Amino acid sequence: MNPSSTRIDVLVFELCQKRFALLLSQVQEVLRSVAIAPLPNAPSAIEGLINVRGSLVPVFNLRHRFGLPAKAPEPGDHLIVARAQGRVVAVRVDHVMDIHSFEAREIEEAKRVVPEADYVAGVVKASGGLLLIHDLQTFLSGSESEALDRALGDPG
Repeated sequence: MNPSSTRIDVLVFELCQKRFALLLSQVQEVLRSVAIAPLPNAPSAIEGLINVRGSLVPVFNLRHRFGLPAKAPEPGDHLIVARAQGRVVAVRVDHVMDIHSFEAREIEEAKRVVPEADYVAGVVKASGGLLLIHDLQTFLSGSESEALDRALGDPG
């Protein structure tokens, strides 16, 4: 992340009683959970599809990507709708907590802390422990993105 005195806003959420964050600049809105329809032939990083005001939106499977146990959707879950890789996407989380703001210099570059996690943008010391800030732009690999396009019927 940028070492300047710029402030970075993140949306903090819970998944399996662990806290994570997304860059607020990527987030469009937060919704209550709705039914997620399966998407045949989609990569395992995709949980399925939701309908957001008439648009089909793929739901990224954070639990699968982070190696966390699967959990059926519950009415209290939240969906974070965001922009990633040139498309609108959603992620299902247990609970959206709050928006936090950090000085850019407080955020460690992820490659120094967790070099194997390509989809982590940064790590920050927050009250309650370390907070991994995830980058949805890098969530899908190139082949997963192509597979998603094929599953959605987009020739690419």
